[in-house]
Amino acid sequence: MEKENIPNDLYFDILKFGRSKLNVSLISMNELFTFLNDKGYGQYQINNALGANLWSALVNEVFKRPVNSFKDEYILSSEAYFQLLEHERLEESRIDSKKALTRSTWAIVITAIFAVIQIIFQILEYCK
Repeated sequence: MEKENIPNDLYFDILKFGRSKLNVSLISMNELFTFLNDKGYGQYQINNALGANLWSALVNEVFKRPVNSFKDEYILSSEAYFQLLEHERLEESRIDSKKALTRSTWAIVITAIFAVIQIIFQILEYCK
């Protein structure tokens, strides 16, 4: 199963992977590619969607090499972590706003039904 809309989802999937490894271990590029393949991003798709230069820029923006590490291992940068938090809050806000819209629509419908019923009762009482 390969993803169709790579640029939109790839960035946040990489951030989520980085966050999952924050308190566990450092991240190697092999681990990252394995994770992305498991998520449905093929190496061919990533290269075609982003290109090598953009991929390198993305990795350098999201991950930083710890000062005491001489291996090819990385950790999620604080800026990327906070971008992920902002994105998740935005997604939660969208969900909450949809719920609020649904509830307010139902409230208006119920109010309209009660208004019509009240009008009908007043007309029936007037006709007596």
